[in-house]
Amino acid sequence: MESTQGSISATFHHSARDDIVQVFKKWDANKDGFISRESLVEILAKVGMKESDANAFMSTVSTSDQLQYADFVEWLCFPKAMVQSGVVPLNASFLGRTCKFFVGTNWKCSLESIESVDSLIADLNKMWLDDGASMSEVELCIFPPYVFLDRVRQQLHREIRVGSQNAWDAAPGFKSTGVISAEMMHSIGCRWVLLGHSDRRNVLGETDTLIHDKVTKCLEAGLSVNLTIGETREARDAGNAISTLVDQLSAAVAHVPGDAWGRIALAYEPVWAIGEGATPCTPEETQRVLAALRAWIRDNAGPDAARACRLLYTGSVNENNAEVYARLPDVDGFVVGRAGLHISKLKSICKSLPKCNVPAGL
Repeated sequence: MESTQGSISATFHHSARDDIVQVFKKWDANKDGFISRESLVEILAKVGMKESDANAFMSTVSTSDQLQYADFVEWLCFPKAMVQSGVVPLNASFLGRTCKFFVGTNWKCSLESIESVDSLIADLNKMWLDDGASMSEVELCIFPPYVFLDRVRQQLHREIRVGSQNAWDAAPGFKSTGVISAEMMHSIGCRWVLLGHSDRRNVLGETDTLIHDKVTKCLEAGLSVNLTIGETREARDAGNAISTLVDQLSAAVAHVPGDAWGRIALAYEPVWAIGEGATPCTPEETQRVLAALRAWIRDNAGPDAARACRLLYTGSVNENNAEVYARLPDVDGFVVGRAGLHISKLKSICKSLPKCNVPAGL
């Protein structure tokens, strides 16, 4: 892809940017600043690129049917930042982004006292008041344990979302003792729920069928779903990483209505890359996996769903590597664990995302 993108950049770079934009503008049927992928492929063919190469390039850079051509040209005309970063900064407006980047912080059971919870809430509020403007493109969601949900929601800054780490373990229609329903959480101000986490799949034995039921129930109750999928080391070593992920995803989202995909944030969590001392999945492999997942959503739920669903990476994300992952074409945010308990680290991770949300050179 790099050589193909470089040749396209070189072709456009020899002409004035505004002149190139005017060429694209002639293909703007609706006069709204967007052109179709098909039109863009045809334009690339007219400047000497093979149609097969143009199609392959466009499949790599975007799953969207419409691109904002002025920003696309801007990106192509400024290859320097791309070369310096080592990856193409495609989390840009020409991809037609319609929602904010997402950062979830999973507290697990790390905080076990009211005092520690209140202290972290105070730090989060201060961070948002001091730096909220610079993080305006981030949807930050806190996932505390059940017992602290209402306390966190009442004290936390209203622009920071609160989500539950789990929901609804009961059989349909059965009012089980100790079960927390999606409706209960929605009523106290929760807006997200974390489902499919490896802790619950691999330690507590949750099945794909149960996770599917939870996804369905939570969406019906008005909650958004942070759905996690991930392969074990054994599955990866056997060459079954993508097939494992697709099996988990297809089971979880079966029968999800088309208009609900904007309320799903799909997190890729390689099980072998989590935990203290673990080695994160490489950026190159992370992008390969997320691109395959986006393609599956596009092929099975449609292009609108592929565009609406945010894809996240979770697996030893920290303040030192977040920006590298944030620049990947299909990364729309993160779910973090330990780093989310330290305000300076969380702030750094959040602020790595917005600056990647502009075309290179702006």
